[in-house]
Amino acid sequence: MIDLNLDQIEKIKKEILDNFKICEIQQDILQVMEEKYNVLKNNIDIKKINYCIHKYIDSELDFKTEGMRGIGRASTFVPRLGACYRSQFYKLSQEDIDKIYIYIQDILLLGYLSYSFLMEEEPKFDNTMTKEKLSKEWITGIYASDPSEMRDKLQNTLANLAEKSITKLKDIFKKHNIKNGKLFSKDKLDLIIWWYVLAGFSLRLVESGRHKKMFNN
Repeated sequence: MIDLNLDQIEKIKKEILDNFKICEIQQDILQVMEEKYNVLKNNIDIKKINYCIHKYIDSELDFKTEGMRGIGRASTFVPRLGACYRSQFYKLSQEDIDKIYIYIQDILLLGYLSYSFLMEEEPKFDNTMTKEKLSKEWITGIYASDPSEMRDKLQNTLANLAEKSITKLKDIFKKHNIKNGKLFSKDKLDLIIWWYVLAGFSLRLVESGRHKKMFNN
């Protein structure tokens, strides 16, 4: 269990804004994103977010529990990472597992900040929500949602923003033969990782109280 901190959030914010600068996004739009970030930074309940993320990532990295289904899932269409690559995870050192943990955190944070930057006029917080309620509503909604409802342009933007963080995670996976397979496991790794982006996106959505519909804002 590795706690998030504001420095890590700041790092991911910079990564997102640097990506937008490369795409030559107008300066006034970048300034609005900075202002949104400052509101988030000043209001975020880091203990609440850590509670939610710890519970989710701990489940994802569980390679000892039988079965392929992960937390929040009604099926194994998107399997649990640790279960899908059980034999490889058994061979990992604690140092490697910690790196994977942090890289998944980064991807979740990227999705979290992207929701605010791209979807919110002004960040809002439902302060009536306990950490337990936030975790339950977030996790039960992640895999129950339908990403096809998300506009193609938004999906492409998220994919571009997440590319650097995803590459870091995949690099360590390659070293340990964690990769897309054949037949039933074909493309499962890409699918699992893409849902981490969506999970972070939806965490901010639920935290704001705007989660009656997960993706079709």
